[in-house]
Amino acid sequence: MKDSSGELYIDYPIVQGENNDYYLNRDIKKNYSSSGGTIFLDYASSVVPGQRTDNITIFGHNMKAGTFFGRLDEYKSGVEFLKNNPLITFNTLYSTYDEKYIIVGCFLANVEEDQDNGTVFRYVGYRNFDSKHPFETWKAEMEKRSWYSSSIPMDESDKYITLSTCSADIDNMRWVIVARKLRSGENVDELVATYEERDDADIYFPQRWIYSWGNKKVYRN
Repeated sequence: MKDSSGELYIDYPIVQGENNDYYLNRDIKKNYSSSGGTIFLDYASSVVPGQRTDNITIFGHNMKAGTFFGRLDEYKSGVEFLKNNPLITFNTLYSTYDEKYIIVGCFLANVEEDQDNGTVFRYVGYRNFDSKHPFETWKAEMEKRSWYSSSIPMDESDKYITLSTCSADIDNMRWVIVARKLRSGENVDELVATYEERDDADIYFPQRWIYSWGNKKVYRN
């Protein structure tokens, strides 16, 4: 994401702890932080070549000041914002070039069963696609929730990253961005041209969201 002057909104180092709580309130030097911790990788994900998990989740606080993942809510503003900000660069210590990922889904997710009639889409658990965590199930769940559609091809041989933050519009709910690593030779402009706004009636919203906002997309700047 870039602002009108071309400066990056989100440009941070990413750390990884032994669990997904350690860096919630610690900075990259492991010191206590009252200003949003730091951005961190899911503890059970791997970026090591040969061991790289199929789908890597990255967590960050949704800060009111716009730091960390505080700007991800802008993907709620409409498909034009997505078209202007379709790519994520995610490099690791092992990267030999800028690794680009194109966004394929933006959706809301509840974390408690009572927020959605006893159901939870546990997207973080889809680290490696297998019989317990099938790719097609993950893809279908993501697509039915996504606020936007596209014709971007996806299969289980691709690599994905998932950005996860709290939704600013409702307590204890997540706003999630999923991106697929660009394939060799792909034309980004052609892929971006397939993005479309989905009708509210076609999107799956958790019941807790519907209770607060109705069966519709909401963006509060």
